[in-house]
Amino acid sequence: MLLLLSSILFSGEPRVDQDMLVTASRGLTVFVPPVEILEGAEESLQASKYSVISLSENAKFFAKRKAMYGFEDFAEEIDIISNDMIRLMYDGCNYYGKPLKCSIENDHWYLKSVVSKNDTSTSLTVFIYDESGKVVAAHTRSKQRETRYYFDEQGKKQEVHRDPKITISDIRAAINSVWVQIRIK
Repeated sequence: MLLLLSSILFSGEPRVDQDMLVTASRGLTVFVPPVEILEGAEESLQASKYSVISLSENAKFFAKRKAMYGFEDFAEEIDIISNDMIRLMYDGCNYYGKPLKCSIENDHWYLKSVVSKNDTSTSLTVFIYDESGKVVAAHTRSKQRETRYYFDEQGKKQEVHRDPKITISDIRAAINSVWVQIRIK
């Protein structure tokens, strides 16, 4: 007891030798509209153009897993927002006409997916833009046109061209790829 009293009396001013570390995290909102299909590629998408929204909801866990193991400092929550929801949240902007501009103005991310077609291939390209409009991840998945040969009844060589289709597996692979590539500072 005497030792306790003497230490209190002779200790003087209390000293604090502790540093305080304050960290904060923010939620991340990502606007994900349906797949944009460029002119001439209307028949190239074999999946629903809205499937990109649900696949993004599932794929965001790839990015969060990187944060779990210390590879990235990632947002606590990632909200995937569809066309219908974005109109309710930010009704003052034309998301159908200029989605990237609106995403920059309203300070959230934007995932854009585009199906295009040329004479020899069909491509799906997915971009993720941050709140400043900078591309933070991108992935392109292409399929080449198939040509098959056969001989008809007269013995002449014939060829048949088959245009490739973008399937749900292609969309899933592209979406997963961009979420794995993502870097958040």
